[in-house]
Amino acid sequence: MYMSNIYFEKYAQLTLSLTDFGDSFVVADKPDLQDFEHNIGVEVVCVETPEEGIKRSVWNQFAGKGLTSNEFRDKFEREDFRQSVIPDLEYMAMDGRHGNAKTLIVEMLDFIRRKNEKFTDYKQFEQNGLYLFNCHMFPEQIGDLQQKIFKEDFHFDFYIVNLINKLYIIFKSGIIKEYNISHEQLKSFKQEALEYEKNNQ
Repeated sequence: MYMSNIYFEKYAQLTLSLTDFGDSFVVADKPDLQDFEHNIGVEVVCVETPEEGIKRSVWNQFAGKGLTSNEFRDKFEREDFRQSVIPDLEYMAMDGRHGNAKTLIVEMLDFIRRKNEKFTDYKQFEQNGLYLFNCHMFPEQIGDLQQKIFKEDFHFDFYIVNLINKLYIIFKSGIIKEYNISHEQLKSFKQEALEYEKNNQ
């Protein structure tokens, strides 16, 4: 199942209700989430390449269905497709600790730079944040990401990093706040975001 930008924007809005920001955000455009009551704007981005997006959508179709590795492979008839995609899907299904931590940070910074270049195209608020979905990073990398972010002159006042079951908010002051997302909340947010996506295509 492929999730569009609409899905991620709604999902981000729902997760922010767990934080000190509360539930005053509305899904909008440029930036994606806007809180007029507290004068806060947040742009949402899913940190992945187009290729990763395709692989993620394919993996989502079969994840959690009790398939063995061989059964999973048998779902694909094209040999070239299996050879190119399956190894990466198996990597994504693992805990990810075999990945290059330095590369993950570099990729995050590249996405932030791209969004920072477009900052002036967006409505400006008193506080401006960037919400980043990243299923590959791990909590121990947040401190390193914070250090790298503040070595550069970005426009954003804070950064929200979604690691699926954990949410981190990195402030310019150096404070990092951590929030846990329960399994029940993950399921609820996903269902609500899917319904919102369906009704707003």
